[in-house]
Amino acid sequence: MTPVKPPKGNFRFRIIGGGLQLRIENADDLASILDLDEALWAMTSVDIDYLRFDRKFLEFIDSDHDGQIRSDEIKQAVKFTLSATQHR
Repeated sequence: MTPVKPPKGNFRFRIIGGGLQLRIENADDLASILDLDEALWAMTSVDIDYLRFDRKFLEFIDSDHDGQIRSDEIKQAVKFTLSATQHR
């Protein structure tokens, strides 16, 4: 088994529903998830039908259109968002 890398950055967590969840409050927090070991993610994949969110937005993130949003697709969306905001 590969050991979990300690997270870089100043991560803050909160307890929601009995589980520890990463707090994302600003662009720096959002960027830091790109380096977060996936072993520390609460989920690495989810069926978009289980999420209560704008369907078009979820379909945009689901880049391979398989009905699942995986951690790599979240990371791609974060990179896109951060690159789009740097041009302002």
